[in-house]
Amino acid sequence: MNYNPIIRNFCRLRRVLVETLGLPRAAVRPSAKLANLIPPSERRRVWEALRRENLDIGELSLSIGQLGSCLAVMLAWMLGGCLVWRGGWFVFLLSGLLLGLLVAEILLRRFSREIYPSLTVGDAVLATTKCDECREAGYRLTRNEIFLKVRRVVAHAAGVDPSEITPATSFTEDLGLE
Repeated sequence: MNYNPIIRNFCRLRRVLVETLGLPRAAVRPSAKLANLIPPSERRRVWEALRRENLDIGELSLSIGQLGSCLAVMLAWMLGGCLVWRGGWFVFLLSGLLLGLLVAEILLRRFSREIYPSLTVGDAVLATTKCDECREAGYRLTRNEIFLKVRRVVAHAAGVDPSEITPATSFTEDLGLE
């Protein structure tokens, strides 16, 4: 084995957090929750710094309040348009949907700051470590590391927090997937 890519990515992620936020080096450990380490006001800046280092953890998400605002704008446009111009209700429904999607896109790009509360530094490091990196370095993922990678993919597909998925979780009974 030439090197351990997981440890390499941990060191890179820790360096970004320490340099960007001024955190003490010891505070960035695999079990630390990212939501506790990174203040909401700094998350977009930290995510950009991570992307520059080719450490793509995934996207930040919108809060429930932000999603509600987007839905309210979309509904107000559609209802207002239907009431004002009764003959073209379909046009206003369609334009309201498009406006809602546009507002959601703007909110996602500029204002999203939410991180899964259970996402740890260790989870983020595994998410950024590609299987090809491990193969090229001669590193074999452990069963636990494989489980954590699969858990992240399944959680994203099922729309649940990764902490809800255990080795005993049933796709159909617990997650409602078929």
